[in-house]
Amino acid sequence: MRALLTLSWIAALAAIALVSLLPQQAIGAVEADKLKHFAAYGVLSTLTWAAFDVRFGRGMLVAGLALAAYGLAIELLQPHVGRTFSFGDALANAVGVLFGVGAWQLIRIVALKGLRPSSRG
Repeated sequence: MRALLTLSWIAALAAIALVSLLPQQAIGAVEADKLKHFAAYGVLSTLTWAAFDVRFGRGMLVAGLALAAYGLAIELLQPHVGRTFSFGDALANAVGVLFGVGAWQLIRIVALKGLRPSSRG
């Protein structure tokens, strides 16, 4: 399972880079742009926590900052491929990473509750 999650994480990283660095003409007009940035980085973030079993704390902070930096780096590269830098996109990426942190914590809580024996009986 971990190998599949890791491959999914690598595929998400590559897909985000590919779509983000294609010339604007290749992808056409983008509807709901910020929502797509938020969703992509939310999924990437959740995959990161799942694939690498990152625990809440310093590891999650470092990984979250690295993911946000990845989003910012891609935005900084866009002017070199005929696109424009957008602070709003970088912010949507970072908020998506934060959402992924919350989603992963919720998934873990629900999964752990399912593993505990019930106190009712």
